[in-house]
Amino acid sequence: MSLYQKSLLIIVCIALLGFGSIGTWMFFKSEFSGKEAGSLSVSAKDLMERTVETETITTNLYGGGWIKIRFAIEADSAETKERLEQTMFQTKSIIIRILSQLDREKLTGENGLKIVEDAIQNKLNEALEGEKIVKVYTTDRIIQ
Repeated sequence: MSLYQKSLLIIVCIALLGFGSIGTWMFFKSEFSGKEAGSLSVSAKDLMERTVETETITTNLYGGGWIKIRFAIEADSAETKERLEQTMFQTKSIIIRILSQLDREKLTGENGLKIVEDAIQNKLNEALEGEKIVKVYTTDRIIQ
């Protein structure tokens, strides 16, 4: 093999390696950005049409103390939002029952908020029978 052929072979291998690397990078970049864009693809207007905000709820905690808290509840449709608004007294009752079973230590930190939000979402999904709550957001919280 001549020096010319060896040089040409090395250049072709480097070019193939470069194109393969760029192609792989582009593939993974588009795959991950697509997932992120999909989760944020709901428009703000659509989100507002499906979200109900509770009034500030104040209740005693298990073992003493109290909590003042407020939620935004995202429904799967405008019809579910309307039903939630009509039965807000049931929603408040569910929230108060869940909060009154927890003590101050369980409610502190991000994990405590997740426990409460998930419990509210599960109980509301049971109560709505067929309609669905997509997510519960804590919008205000004071623990004393």
